[in-house]
Formats: sequence, structure tokens, C-alpha cells
Amino acid sequence: VFFPGWLSTEAAWRHFLPELSKEFRIEYFESREKPSAQPSMIKCQTFNTHGDDVVQYLNSLGEQKYYVVAASIGASVFLSVVDRLNRKPEGQILIAPGLSSPMSRVSGTLGLLFDILRRSPSWLLYFLRPIFLAIIKRLASPKNKYQVADAIKSFAAANLARVTASARQLLAFELDLNTLSEVTVPTLIVTAKHDSVHKMKDAQTLNDCLPNSHLLSLDTFACAHEAACARKVLGWISEETLKEDSDILNLLS
Repeated sequence: VFFPGWLSTEAAWRHFLPELSKEFRIEYFESREKPSAQPSMIKCQTFNTHGDDVVQYLNSLGEQKYYVVAASIGASVFLSVVDRLNRKPEGQILIAPGLSSPMSRVSGTLGLLFDILRRSPSWLLYFLRPIFLAIIKRLASPKNKYQVADAIKSFAAANLARVTASARQLLAFELDLNTLSEVTVPTLIVTAKHDSVHKMKDAQTLNDCLPNSHLLSLDTFACAHEAACARKVLGWISEETLKEDSDILNLLS
């Protein structure tokens, strides 16, 4: 089950997901701020309501075995509710998770854009969107140009009424670290040395808090969207499966 980040679209994961699908059937979860969400979900877009959606869906799977791959705020939302799941995943892959909203800690030009996004009515954003897109494009660097390009596509296609609602509600959260010591699910945390939005320190803190966690460091956040990263994820799952089989054999012997 794949939980993307805020405003993130399938197109941003066009290299990653097909590689995963060679080994697994993919369930792609669209959160409330996405254009495909039901209209009744537009007004209530808090961190907790997103978490409730995740719990409702995963608990509907019954006794099916599954893995979770979640990115950015999607990873933070999932971590906040994993203790409420009837059946825990066989493993969880968290890509650039955060302890709090990455948007609330971004400074400079990008921070100013997020602040305007939170404060502006959606009708005004229809006029501001071309300006936003031009400014975001100018923020591109050799290290983050693919990340910026995907952000431009996502924002260009976004439903602005949902974007403003989620910017005011969803993006205000603090993850409770006190609950994580009980989460024993095998965990792979993917982080990046060069990331203009997500903090590597957050990933390292979560890796320390989760008792059964491994940290994978990439060069940029864009690398996490590539087929090579998906192959690393599949390799980790294979290693965890072999480890589990070995533990079972040791118990039986």
C-alpha cells in the first residue's frame, strides 16, 4: 500500500512504482487534498482525519498480509496511527518522514510561498498560481531540479480549494515520539543528504526511536523516486523475509 506525500501524484513516482509492481500488487492511496477525493472531504483535512482514513482503509484489508510504503507527510500520518491498526504491516518503508510539517520549517522564498498559500483564499490562488510556478521553477538547482519539476506539475494540477484547506489544517502537526518505542514493525527509513524540504535529522531521530529500524541514505530526494531506490526497497524486503524465516526455523529446531 503506497501513501504519497502532500500534493504528490502518481506521475512523480512513475519510475519507482512500476519497479515495485514487479514483485507486489500496488494499492495507491489518494489522500483528501488530491483532486480525486470525495467532495465531502474537502473541508476537514486535519492530520487526524487523514490518519483516520488510513486506519479505515488498512483495517478493511482484514487478514491480508501487506507492506506499507509512505512518503513525506504520508509517512508521518501513517506512523501516527500504526498502533491503531488491527493487523500491522509486514514491513514499513518510510521515505523522508518528518517529525512535524516540513512546510512550517522552510525558510526563505519557499517559506514565504507556503505562508501565502496558507493565508490566501482559493480564488486568489487561481491568479497567483502562475507566479508561484515561475518562482518555484527559479528555485531549481542541479541537486533538486527533478524534485522541483515534479512539484511544479503537482501544483499546476492541484485543486486549489483543497490545497488551501489542507495547507491550513494538515500541515500543522507534531509527531508524538513517545508512542514509537512500541512500534516493532520492521522499518526502512529512506532519507536524503540534499533535500530542500525534508530534514535528514528527522529521519535519524525516527530511526533512533523505532526499535526495529534501518536507515538508507540517498543523495537527493529525487533519488527516492527512481527505480534504483525501489530495487533497494525490494532488496530490504527480501532480507527481512529471509531473517523472519530463519527466526522461525530457529524456534522450531
